[in-house]
Amino acid sequence: KRFGAEILADEIVSMKIEHPYKILKLRNGIEVSAYAVVFASGVSVRMFQAEGIEQFLGTGVYYGAAMTEAATYKGQNVCILGGANSAGQGALFFARYASTVTMIVRASSLDKAMSNYLVERIKSTANIKILLETEVCSVSGEGKLEKVSLRNIPDNMVRELETSALFIFIGAAPKTELLNSIIKIKEKGYILTGPDLARSNN
Repeated sequence: KRFGAEILADEIVSMKIEHPYKILKLRNGIEVSAYAVVFASGVSVRMFQAEGIEQFLGTGVYYGAAMTEAATYKGQNVCILGGANSAGQGALFFARYASTVTMIVRASSLDKAMSNYLVERIKSTANIKILLETEVCSVSGEGKLEKVSLRNIPDNMVRELETSALFIFIGAAPKTELLNSIIKIKEKGYILTGPDLARSNN
């Protein structure tokens, strides 16, 4: 408002291109045209599918991490699900409070999706354990999370691990559905940019 911007509090339902304009259609039927559009629609957390997950949301199963949860599980055993940077940062954060932090990673190495400096810090932190090529089958407990059932991918063996909390770091999905008919989009929803976009236009 200070810089004279007009604010329209409505939802964009579609967008089309009529060179040189981009035309946005709002839910109330109004159309807004512009030379350029900055698309900042945010992301939604990817939901993890496993038996019992929804039952323990907020009572042992969490998406992401917060200082309040760290205090709650001080001195206890917790698990981190994920193998990218956010999971690594979460593991290091909880290692300052939890007795043991167990990282559950589907990949065969942390190096596949995590920055080298995080990998080195994790490996040098004594109370962080890493389970590679492992996935969560189910979670269970009486009123709160108590156990996670884990499957070792190479040999298909299943075992249970006692834990007080499972923190899920499996990324987020960009809300780019509105652009599906206009811009080339990767399989997971990310907009193609740079060389990828140039190739898609050829």
